[in-house]
Amino acid sequence: NYEKGSRLPDARYLAAVADAGADIQYILTGERSDTSLPRPNIEEAVLLEAYRMCTETNRTHLLAVGQALAQLVPKPIKG
Repeated sequence: NYEKGSRLPDARYLAAVADAGADIQYILTGERSDTSLPRPNIEEAVLLEAYRMCTETNRTHLLAVGQALAQLVPKPIKG
């Protein structure tokens, strides 16, 4: 079905194929991936799929929340 164009693979399937060692970018675009970058894991692939399904407004919110969470650094406990 993928080869016929009647179905597209979802992020979980692509992540599993990537985990098996396939170059997903090459499969989808015919261009090789930059091998210096780490491959996304399944959680990253699912997050990216969710982001792509959001409205433009919700993408803006999702980016803001992600950036805010990424900057959180636990403070040492003084005692």
